[in-house]
Amino acid sequence: MRQRRRAERAQSAARASSQQRTTSHGAERSQRRLLIIAASVVGLLLVGLLAAGWYVSGFQPPRRVVAEIDGEPVQLRDVIPYTKLEILTSGQETLTTVAVARNLYARDHVLRLRAVGLGVAVTPAEVEEAIASRFEPPVSPDAERSTVLTQAGLGFLQEFLDAVDIADDDYRAWIHGQLLFGALVDHFSDAESESVEQVFVHWIIAASSVDAQDAFDRITAGEEFAAVADELNVERVIADEAGEVGWVPRGAFSEFDGLLFDPELEVGELIGPLATSVGSVVFLVTDGPSEQPLEDEMRALLGRTAFQAWLNEQTVELVALLEFDIEDAVWVLDHLGGG
Repeated sequence: MRQRRRAERAQSAARASSQQRTTSHGAERSQRRLLIIAASVVGLLLVGLLAAGWYVSGFQPPRRVVAEIDGEPVQLRDVIPYTKLEILTSGQETLTTVAVARNLYARDHVLRLRAVGLGVAVTPAEVEEAIASRFEPPVSPDAERSTVLTQAGLGFLQEFLDAVDIADDDYRAWIHGQLLFGALVDHFSDAESESVEQVFVHWIIAASSVDAQDAFDRITAGEEFAAVADELNVERVIADEAGEVGWVPRGAFSEFDGLLFDPELEVGELIGPLATSVGSVVFLVTDGPSEQPLEDEMRALLGRTAFQAWLNEQTVELVALLEFDIEDAVWVLDHLGGG
């Protein structure tokens, strides 16, 4: 009897030990499975993060749409050639230069789409002639410069393209945009009337508000406008050394229209000094308003103003300039050498 109880106790202990080993092995297997799952999750997360980093830094930026023109996307990488050429033209390599290049790229596409409706076009031959004028080697005074690229000109052009690292098609598109811009300004200028209502204007655009006040006070005190203008006027592109601008039509300097064509303005009355977008100005109107022939310079100003108004309308209709942030501009500047 006693032996049987000892045997039963031994069997019970064996079963308990076996159950403990089974439980221990099961726990170990569960832990291994959990570790494997955890490692897999971490691995997937790392792969996901690496893929996201590659997408954000490598794949996505050049393909990021920064504008839409008539429904067609403009990607960030499309802006690189225009940025390189804008840097060469302006001499500035800044974040603003990239934004300007994006806008010029969009502008040129708008011009190509809508100029034909005005009967204005630039031919491939005109583009070729413009490029030849830049890259054909000098000729003797009695020889006529080629209007197409010779082998020598092609060589110089290719050296330029290699140095700037842009494609021939991109450069020709940029030249085409410049020529089309000029042709459209001429189109609107030619459409202006032969004679329009104008006033005869003199001005002094001073370097500071202090100088403008000094000019006003001196002229009011009796000094000749021309003498004071010769000393204090800093604008010598439109006005001469005496400050004479000449006959000015409405719209040539739209910021000043309300002043120059004010019905209550008295001829010979000194006006100013006024704070304007071009600086502190003193005005003198000595004649008009009256119908006068339109001078070439004023015709060009009116034409450019009319063209800009037309371009603004077309741009609003065709272009969606999407978000363009500092990171985009930095990416373009960082990739100028590999465009």
